[in-house]
Amino acid sequence: MSKTVTSDLTNISQRIRYLRGLMGLDRPAMEARHQIKVTSLEKWENGSLNITPKNINRLISAALDHSIECTAEWLINGE
Repeated sequence: MSKTVTSDLTNISQRIRYLRGLMGLDRPAMEARHQIKVTSLEKWENGSLNITPKNINRLISAALDHSIECTAEWLINGE
């Protein structure tokens, strides 16, 4: 992802967008590869919809599929 640094990742929406960028996927590719709907991603990334624990786990699994280690604690709290 272009020039995003960890100091810019102050909320879960930004971290979700950053994680998707690390995977190298746009929203349609994320939906095609990991069955996570474009509309859900858009709402999570703009902060208009809270993400459920089940969907946090789906994002973590998607990241692992791309050899990216991610924890629920990081996604939720940035820690």
